Amino acid sequence: MSLWIIVAKNEIRLKTSRFRKHRRLFFILIFSVFLFWAAFLGPILLDSILPEAFKIYSGNFEILFVNLLENAFASLFLMYLMYPLFTLFRKEKISKKEILLASPAKSGDIFLGEFLGQLPFYFLFILGIGPFIVTLLLQINTDLTMVHHLLIYLLFFTLFIFGSLLGRFIAIWIEFKIIKSRKLNRTRNLLLLSISIFIIIIFFLFQVSLELLKANQVLRVVFPSFWYSSIILYLVNPLLIEPFLLSIWVDFGLVFFFPFLLLYISYKKVKLPYGEDKGINKVYERNRREPIFYQTIKRITPKKHASVVVIQFKNFLRKKENKTKIVYTIGLILFFGILILLSLKEHTLSFGEILGIPLVIQITFTTELIMLIISWMGGLIYGILMGISAFFESRDLLELYKKSP
Repeated sequence: MSLWIIVAKNEIRLKTSRFRKHRRLFFILIFSVFLFWAAFLGPILLDSILPEAFKIYSGNFEILFVNLLENAFASLFLMYLMYPLFTLFRKEKISKKEILLASPAKSGDIFLGEFLGQLPFYFLFILGIGPFIVTLLLQINTDLTMVHHLLIYLLFFTLFIFGSLLGRFIAIWIEFKIIKSRKLNRTRNLLLLSISIFIIIIFFLFQVSLELLKANQVLRVVFPSFWYSSIILYLVNPLLIEPFLLSIWVDFGLVFFFPFLLLYISYKKVKLPYGEDKGINKVYERNRREPIFYQTIKRITPKKHASVVVIQFKNFLRKKENKTKIVYTIGLILFFGILILLSLKEHTLSFGEILGIPLVIQITFTTELIMLIISWMGGLIYGILMGISAFFESRDLLELYKKSP
């Protein structure tokens, strides 16, 4: 048996550890329920909930539907591509190093096995939310069958595979280059922060230039998300893809050929960074005195709790990902702050009527009010990032206790 298959099975076992005695029954039952929901029950149930007015005028929304579908697929592909780059700065798992160094498995086996082992759970997620999308398509073409529904889910799934696989490939290549280079490794935090900010800027620029991308037939051929959206448009109404350069059969070929090609290339060529940092010896200088930051905290904290507070700060700052999150949050707040400042400064928001009551209210966005909004937004973003991180760390610890004998 190929080693990547063993790694994939192990990944599935880890994800289903609480059902270890009935794994096969669990998979059969869960997939049966989700398939029934996605192919039959979900579209019928959601279609019956939609208002009749929406169904009557749905035929007038085809142009809006085309733009919405293409924008959604382009944004999803970009998000799938960028997510692995956002998670570049993560904790290295010792178990992965041990597997790579103490077993005959190659980097390609580890990479491919871990990726394939997670796919069934992503497919379940697509089956769960897919009927909401299919229901909207049914308002334009009521002749869509269960086969069409499953094909649409498969297109969303292959889009995820292509975007996520490409993003992981790029992320691992960047991480490998950072670890192999002493110079880049010294400025690792700054480099990863620059990459994150660059990705955010690219995402916003892409949203602005999306209309230009859709108007150019050559660019439509190059950007992968349009292959997937064209097939769905063809299923809804074949006339919607007449202006496009590629035929529907070419789109079908590209949709399934490139993800499998990328899987093969990843298996053959990928080099995981685990175990590559053995030659990088970090020199630690022993300071007799504590840094000024910790001395200041001791001075401003009551003596009874000073040592505990300093230890908590040291534990927090010892994790490199926390430093990156702080700097990343500050950069994100500055970016959105400048955007909000330019958009709302000296603007006036007026209300002539609230809940049917004639009440005139005018709100002028002064600099002080905008600073208050930015401060609230910054606290919210910081709390979400740190809170989610603490939640997942505690959850991982609980899972570790549950899996222990």
